Amino acid sequence: MGYKVVYYSKNDGTGEGELVAFKKCNFELVSSECVNLNNVSTDKDFQRNNIGVIALIRNRLNGFTLCVVNTHFYYLQQREDVRLCQCCYLLNRVPYP
Repeated sequence: MGYKVVYYSKNDGTGEGELVAFKKCNFELVSSECVNLNNVSTDKDFQRNNIGVIALIRNRLNGFTLCVVNTHFYYLQQREDVRLCQCCYLLNRVPYP
């Protein structure tokens, strides 16, 4: 099909993970990183086995580099604090020029 896939698996044995996919004819992978969101805090309430994927891909036509991020944050509605911390931590890992 002509797609390149960047996939990282969770370390919990569920087979779940996160991925970024793109057409190889249009983009090339510059770099990728798996971000372990357990590193947000040592507090056990924040240890939710969530990960994020950061991929930098370059447009083959114009050379423009695009940053693509994919994740699943903690789902419990009353724990907005955990999701907010996970989001901040992940965004701080995004490379800036």
